[in-house]
Amino acid sequence: MASELNFDKLFNISILCMKINRSHPNVKRDMKWALQFLVMHGVTTTFFCMLLYSTVMHDLKNKNFTQACANGTIAILYTVVSFQYFMMVWYQDKLRDMITIMKRDFADCTLEERILVLKYAYRGRWVSKLWFVVASMSGGLFPLKSVFSMIYYATKHEVRLVPVYDLTYPKLLEEIKNDFIPFTIIYFAMLWYVFYASSMYIGIVPMGPIFMLHACSQLEIAKRKIRNFYPLNGYRHADTMEKMKDVATHLQEIHGFVGKIQSTFQYIYELYMKGSAVTIPITAYQAIQSFHDGNISLEFVTITFACVFLTSIPCYYCDLLLETGESVGEAVYFSGWEKQWDRHERNLTLMLLLRLTRPMAVRSIFRTMCLDALTEVFQQAYAIFNVLNASWN
Repeated sequence: MASELNFDKLFNISILCMKINRSHPNVKRDMKWALQFLVMHGVTTTFFCMLLYSTVMHDLKNKNFTQACANGTIAILYTVVSFQYFMMVWYQDKLRDMITIMKRDFADCTLEERILVLKYAYRGRWVSKLWFVVASMSGGLFPLKSVFSMIYYATKHEVRLVPVYDLTYPKLLEEIKNDFIPFTIIYFAMLWYVFYASSMYIGIVPMGPIFMLHACSQLEIAKRKIRNFYPLNGYRHADTMEKMKDVATHLQEIHGFVGKIQSTFQYIYELYMKGSAVTIPITAYQAIQSFHDGNISLEFVTITFACVFLTSIPCYYCDLLLETGESVGEAVYFSGWEKQWDRHERNLTLMLLLRLTRPMAVRSIFRTMCLDALTEVFQQAYAIFNVLNASWN
């Protein structure tokens, strides 16, 4: 079981993606990294500029709102990816510290604690696998649709080049975009855009829930220690005081760990919530309009569900963290302190209760991440969808 509690093996999918796109906190930020980043992000930025040009100079002028919505969705993805990368670099020290703390906790836990920690670690790995599937499907449908379209035309004895994503380019490029060499360059640039964005989501998005679940496992360990404050047999005052001090120290460490999660992800989660409130109705509207036009935009349907997951998963696990912290406070209150008359034990119990009045919660900029916040996001998305539907129909 010791070999199973290996951070790099448990979360190898997310770790590998962060290493590929060079956002991993252990990647040295030197000239080599800067050049790699400029090349990787430069391609995606160029495609983003083409998106803006096609939307402003062509789609909106021609009142093609369906295509404008599609382009806007892809542009929002670029914004989120760029912001995530910036935050990963800005808070790389805290991210590295949290990974180090998790590895230390994995190594130091007892056999009984190891079972509990492993249970929560497996849940974190499930989140990582889920995002691998969601991001791969959302991004992979674009090139797959292109490939199968070209195969379909080939079966009809017609040679037609189908791009990964259709855009209207500036005049000089628009005239040659269907020539083989320019088409190939654009095609691979778009493939890189899809791969780069997918790797960022697979690598970064699961890390918040992984850290929250680890905090939950540590709170569960603290709760077990609290239940052993006053054993039925063999009660000793000195042992109880030592246990209380150990739990107080442990809770202080957990608060520090949750604080690192808070400071690292609060801006990212605020962007997720605001971005999803806008992206979900836009992609839903685009998919419905495409269906009315006789097309099926599976790629945008998957993006809609991906945005739902993007907000739902952090809110769910933040809510779980909040509930677990509250349960620890209940464990202290029902530990049996009222049957003991030692003043020092009662003072330590009061100190623990006061410390646990501070919620074990992760906040975005404006509010606590929880299921209530998720409900608000969905309400905003529904309101925006109704506005879009009423305005353009």
